[in-house]
Amino acid sequence: MQIPPKKVIMSWPRPNYEHPKELRGPGLIILTAIFAPLTAAVVAIRLFTRIRISKSFGTDDILIVAAAIPAIACGVITVLGTIKYGWSRHVYDVPFDQLVLGLKLTMALECLFGISCALTKLSLLFFTRKMISGINSKILKWLVFITIAIVAAEMVIFCIVVIFTCRYSLP
Repeated sequence: MQIPPKKVIMSWPRPNYEHPKELRGPGLIILTAIFAPLTAAVVAIRLFTRIRISKSFGTDDILIVAAAIPAIACGVITVLGTIKYGWSRHVYDVPFDQLVLGLKLTMALECLFGISCALTKLSLLFFTRKMISGINSKILKWLVFITIAIVAAEMVIFCIVVIFTCRYSLP
């Protein structure tokens, strides 16, 4: 994340930190309050059915639990950013000290989102691997294995790109 150049900042309207003219409202908080517990409930139900009913707990279940953790962390960061760091107002109505930390939280959110998505894909691929274990097709098994390797590499590369393209410059 990068702070805009001084020229851009000077073109912004006069900030109103106390009572900004435009606020986006609590939409992000409401959506997070609905979908974070829903995510946790769906994962809990899946774990219950895999452990108690079908007795087929596997790598795909471990990966979906691992994917739910950063997904819920994304929700927590979103609520925190909206309430405390001005994500619900225009950038020029956010104090500079909040802006810098808010941009850092955005970077963390991007990494967590990428990790969560990749772990969900890997969970589905390991489930696919489990489903085709009885099939006698080496090509299909290799395709799944190659796709797993690509998604794992994609996750690592995405995080590296997000972290190392960060440049901080004072206006």
